[in-house]
Amino acid sequence: MLAAMILAQTAAAPDFAREVRPLLAERCFPCHGPDEATREAELRLDTIEGAHAAFVPGDLDASEAWARIRSEFEFEQMPPPDSHVAPLDEEEQALLRSWIEAGAPWRTHWSFTPPRKAALPDRASHPIDALVARVLEAEGVAAAEPAARPTLARRLSFDLRGLPPTPEEVAAAEDDAALERWIEDMLASTAHAERLAHWWLDAARYADTDGFQQDATRQNWPWRDWVVRAFRENMPLDRFTELQFAGDLIAPDDADAVLATCFHRNHMHNGEGGRDPEESRVDYVRDRVNTVGAVWLGLTLDCAQCHDHKYDPLSQTEYYALSAFFDSIDESGQAGGSAGPFLDYLPDLPAAPLETARTELEASRSWRIRVEEAARGPYLEQRENAADGPRGFLRPRLLGAHSIEGHELEVAEDGVVERRAPRSAQDEYVVRFDPGDLTRVTGIEVTLLPDEGGAFSDAADGHFVLTGVKLARSGQEAPPAGWAGAVADAAGRGEDREIGPAAGALDDDPRKGWTLRESGWEGPARIRLALEEPMGVSAGEALEVTLLFRSNVVGSYAKRARIALTAEKGDAPRTLGPTPREALAEHLEEAGDAPLPDELDARLFRQFLDDDPAWTDADRRVRGLEQHVRDQEQGRGARRVTVLRERTEPRTTAVLERGVWNARGAPVGRAVPASIGAPALATDAPTRLDLARWLTAPDHPLTARVLVNQVWQMLLGRGLVDTPADLGTQCAPPVHEELLDWLAADLVENGWDLRRLVRLIVTSDTYRRTSRSTEAERARDPEGRLLARAPRFRLPSWMIRDAALSASGLLDPTTGGPPVFPHQPPGVWEEMFMGRMRYRPTVGSARHRRSLYAFWRRNVTPTFFFDSADRRTCSVARRMTNTPLQALTLLNDRTFAEAAQALGEGAAGTPGSDSERIQGLARRVLSRELADAELAAVESALERLRSIYERDPAAARAATAPSPLEPVPARSELDHVEVASLTAVAAMLLNTDEAITRE
Repeated sequence: MLAAMILAQTAAAPDFAREVRPLLAERCFPCHGPDEATREAELRLDTIEGAHAAFVPGDLDASEAWARIRSEFEFEQMPPPDSHVAPLDEEEQALLRSWIEAGAPWRTHWSFTPPRKAALPDRASHPIDALVARVLEAEGVAAAEPAARPTLARRLSFDLRGLPPTPEEVAAAEDDAALERWIEDMLASTAHAERLAHWWLDAARYADTDGFQQDATRQNWPWRDWVVRAFRENMPLDRFTELQFAGDLIAPDDADAVLATCFHRNHMHNGEGGRDPEESRVDYVRDRVNTVGAVWLGLTLDCAQCHDHKYDPLSQTEYYALSAFFDSIDESGQAGGSAGPFLDYLPDLPAAPLETARTELEASRSWRIRVEEAARGPYLEQRENAADGPRGFLRPRLLGAHSIEGHELEVAEDGVVERRAPRSAQDEYVVRFDPGDLTRVTGIEVTLLPDEGGAFSDAADGHFVLTGVKLARSGQEAPPAGWAGAVADAAGRGEDREIGPAAGALDDDPRKGWTLRESGWEGPARIRLALEEPMGVSAGEALEVTLLFRSNVVGSYAKRARIALTAEKGDAPRTLGPTPREALAEHLEEAGDAPLPDELDARLFRQFLDDDPAWTDADRRVRGLEQHVRDQEQGRGARRVTVLRERTEPRTTAVLERGVWNARGAPVGRAVPASIGAPALATDAPTRLDLARWLTAPDHPLTARVLVNQVWQMLLGRGLVDTPADLGTQCAPPVHEELLDWLAADLVENGWDLRRLVRLIVTSDTYRRTSRSTEAERARDPEGRLLARAPRFRLPSWMIRDAALSASGLLDPTTGGPPVFPHQPPGVWEEMFMGRMRYRPTVGSARHRRSLYAFWRRNVTPTFFFDSADRRTCSVARRMTNTPLQALTLLNDRTFAEAAQALGEGAAGTPGSDSERIQGLARRVLSRELADAELAAVESALERLRSIYERDPAAARAATAPSPLEPVPARSELDHVEVASLTAVAAMLLNTDEAITRE
């Protein structure tokens, strides 16, 4: 009878894991939880012993905590009124009362017990469906119908490859056997491995630069290729883990095994001046520990850096014992070339990408030669008139000058700007002037003049340091023009190695600059700076030149300066002698009709070519491809990849008091947390390999659950646990706990076979249901947690980009190798890096490679990744954002415009009616044909577009113009009106909600 009573009480008890524990954690754990430092009255309510001492099972009157919760006296109320924790309301008190009266049943947190497989019905056709059906039946919810086959084909293709299906694949998917074969083909494909790699690179905080202020470039991309290979080969996840933790210990002579450890070196490297490298090294160690917590343990380990964890059973001592596994890496805490240890890794790359780049380069060079030959005749016709108009460097009429730091500046009649009494250590001079008759500016000349004593500045040695020059339209906030190069009379040497040459003045980095110090130069000193592109000048418009003297050398701003401008192109702003037009005028004056010297003729012809849009376009393509070929060639040499390597003498790890990097407390040895239900380490002297094997031990409660949850999130948009980085006591318990545990146990039982796990998910009826639902169904389960219907969500931005390229036929399927530079708007790097770094898009077909291979600068995330992780720290949760600017990207970004144009050209070249062409576009972009009403609306839009372009042929030609990033701007004979109209239709389809949504 007693047993029956206990069973009855337990059955009536509230769900401890889902209702009671979260309530205790929120209201009680801050003062009575795992954190010893903040624990009051030596009472722990996060353990069964402590909880049952405060809440006596079955006895409300004997439960001291219950009495205090109900007390009317402030001095004994719990939570205390001054704790800033809200008191329990009536409903919460009723919940707690029911729990106590039912015997206060206790259950260890579900994620801290090893996962076990729940029993399945004897005739269960699929384990996932059987376990989901159990929950749906309990909730009284019916499962949705299967999705239509075209929808399922599109879903499978995006989830498994990150690419849309071809029309042929959609048609074949109607057959059950063909569908299953197609799934197997996709699982074994490189495209599937690349899709998985996106997941892992976010978790690994992979990027191509260090981050922080300098954000230096690194060469870790061979590790990215190793990840793709590992997924393509279906490497078991336990082996995948072991190699990334300890490949250097497993096989120190195997370059690929050592390369795998780059996972734990992908964190940011801090190279900021004045920072103690040891502080950075400690940060790197903590980053690895926190990454292990997010990726494998699903615990917020970082909460224990400064004190015991407030909610999970993890002490600060255990945190630093875990950090000890990474504390003896042979690293200094520095960045850039000093960020060792490095592996000199020689990548094995296919020859085809380099050969393609070389072929494209030769084609672009041939095109440039043809353009140049065509320009020779027009050049000869106007050569004799080249001396007419503005020539040389002209001194503009000064309108005024002021000092940013408040110096008094005087403007003399000869155009000299002179500074009076010094007031600060640094300064900037802003000189405003009237460009006169000039209609453009191609370069400027700055002359710095010494005083009577020969001093250029008020610095102790009398030398200036010009750290930058800016040219902009007066009163406008547009970014200043970019410089292509600089040349000066002489160059000295400053205290910093980058202070001295004229190139130091090309950006506004105060660590660089032009100086004459130690050069021996006397008298006025000139520097000429050439603009990348001419700056057009409108009538009555004023310009501003800013001279920056921001060096740390006190008083190194110039005493006297004079500015001149030129409108000449060619080598006019790139040399210090007479400009080509000045030289021509001098020749005509002295030699009359005598033939021009070959050198002068070459300078004039180059100047003519620099003013020819066709030649400058061809030259830009050549230079872009030359850079791409260099990148490909250099990528075939040994790359310096940051990896793990143990020190000969291990460091002594200590608890860091309050988390301060140099506040060392008690020493700790290598150990793993003891209270999360995982097995103990099998050795007294554990290594990183032992840590990896502990994580993937068969009875480990967390790792398999955490990885299964991440894979479920990757395929269905939301994990079975909403917080993939936190499966600790504060997470919301999963609705489908049995399903998560079954899949986790199955993963371990089957050798950590990731491909098997993915196959199991996508072959379930649960995965294959329609996303359509009624209003009542959405009200009952608004977020789809019950899995009665398939989720519907927007595709990640990288997938949207790859889908557009794939549908248009532009996608370059090349795998691996150095990163490429897809199109981005001009100036995306300059402002962030004071002009030091400029983004130059890749010219040629390689710019259309998959987004996985795009160069990733941490401080300026690629603009086409508008919802991605920032890759500064580990990220396992998917970001979902939605702003109008994203729509503008999809409408206007050059890559999407090129995809639309390729689709438009393909449709225009396909025989058939308008409806047939439109349906062909729909099959490629949407994986289905349009319904009658949709088709009619698009046909109507196409007719309107034709009418617009027929009235404006110039707009049609502009809409069909070749991309400036093509190797050769060649196009077959096109009907510009037809191609422009169909291009607009393609862009419309690419921007529909359906095109960017996973149904």
